[in-house]
Amino acid sequence: MLYQNKAINNVKEFKYISDLGNFNSIPKPYKEISHSDFWQYYDTWAYSYTEFRQTYDINEGKNGMVPIEIFYYDTCAYARDKNHGVGVGRYWRIGCDHKWVIEAAGECWSRSKCELCGAETESDSSDCHSYS
Repeated sequence: MLYQNKAINNVKEFKYISDLGNFNSIPKPYKEISHSDFWQYYDTWAYSYTEFRQTYDINEGKNGMVPIEIFYYDTCAYARDKNHGVGVGRYWRIGCDHKWVIEAAGECWSRSKCELCGAETESDSSDCHSYS
């Protein structure tokens, strides 16, 4: 179930995901990451959507499903194994390993686009000051 009242396959902003899969698979590409990498990103940025899936494809050939919770951000997604508590579960980063091209879009404003997947983002550095 994807929260925010949008069906996962209708959300077009996830350019960084090559295959959204279905409710019994994890979106691709994905790679397993450490507990600290997951929590550093999770605690730093606000995610746009969350989703719960029961997946077969990350169960390493064992019978049964792995329940995961996926957190979708602007340029990547992260997932965690719902079978375990904080610090002892498994974690994944979902999406492209971006190769960003950054261009100035104005004073203190930049626009970035990934050469690999086409994902885009804009940011305000807020550290430019013009004194006249």
